[in-house]
Amino acid sequence: MSETKDDGSGTPEEDQGERTYTEAEHKAEIDRRVTMAVKKVNESAEIKTQEGIEAAKLEAKTEKLKEQGEFKTLHEQKTAELDALKATLATKDERDAIGSALKEAKLGDFEDALMGVRSKPEDYVKAGEALQARVKELVDAEVAIRLDTGKKPDGSPSDTPKSQQEQLNEVYPGMAATG
Repeated sequence: MSETKDDGSGTPEEDQGERTYTEAEHKAEIDRRVTMAVKKVNESAEIKTQEGIEAAKLEAKTEKLKEQGEFKTLHEQKTAELDALKATLATKDERDAIGSALKEAKLGDFEDALMGVRSKPEDYVKAGEALQARVKELVDAEVAIRLDTGKKPDGSPSDTPKSQQEQLNEVYPGMAATG
C-alpha cells in the first residue's frame, strides 16, 4: 500500500514510490475537501446569520419598547390635558349653576364677591370688604324704610323728618294714645 503527500501543487507526490492516485481518486479527494470547506463556510455563515437575526430581533424589541414608552408618555400627556379640560368645563358649569342659584335666591348682588377668582390674600380682603359694604348698605336701607329715621334708602335726608313720637306710633300703634 502506498501513501501520497500533497505538496499543494495539485499533483500528489509518491511516498517511497509505491502508489499514485488515479484521477478519480484525486477528484474525490478534491470534492471531499471542497465539501468540507463549503460546510465550514456554511456553518460560519449560518452562525453569523443566526447572530444577525438575534441582533435584529433584539433591536426590533428595543425599538418596540421605546415606541410603546413614547406612546405611553404621549397617552399620559393627552389624558392629563383632557382631564384639565374636563375640570375647567366642570368648574364653568359649577360657576354657572351657583350664579343661577344666587340670582334665584335674590343674592345676585353678591355674585361677584362670592364667585370672583382670587390669587392673592389682598384680593380676598377686597372681596370681603365689598361684601361687607354691600350687606351694610342693604341692611341700612331696610332699617331706614322700617323705622323712617329721616333718611331715604339711598342715604339722602327725607323731606319731612318725623319726630320720635311719630316713629314710635308707627312701630307700636296702640301705645301712642297714652302719653
